[in-house]
Amino acid sequence: MTKYTLLMALTLAMLMLFAPMLYADSGAYGYIVDPNGNPVGGEVVTVLDSNSGVVAMTTTGPNGFFQVALLPGTYTLRVSKAGYVDKTIQFTYGKTGYPVFLGNITLDYAVQYSLPVRNITIPILTYISFPFTNTNKGPRPEDVGLARKKRNIETHTF
Repeated sequence: MTKYTLLMALTLAMLMLFAPMLYADSGAYGYIVDPNGNPVGGEVVTVLDSNSGVVAMTTTGPNGFFQVALLPGTYTLRVSKAGYVDKTIQFTYGKTGYPVFLGNITLDYAVQYSLPVRNITIPILTYISFPFTNTNKGPRPEDVGLARKKRNIETHTF
């Protein structure tokens, strides 16, 4: 092996080793919150390129914060966690070198309830029924507990 070939191989190896550090402070970042503005930790954040290929993946911290290093381009951010509706956001990261702040990304709850009863007086030992609607807008089945009697919880999957 000649000195030139050895030098080129060493230079290439060093570039490959330190290239991720060049992009450590670039890319996109933001916070994932629930409908009440509370942080959602443990959320999987995936960044896809224009061909739907995964280019970055991370998990939010307990404060809902995430950050991914990216090269300039147009991307789709996909956020996913059980109990919430998956969300996608398209964004472009330019050549400025400054990270893109995606802000607070609010996720909706997957399971939504509708109980159209407001004020009701029930005589003792009377049987009543009323409509109850449960909708799962998320991609996964969710377990829901319904209290039927004191200390008796039924669990249903919707």
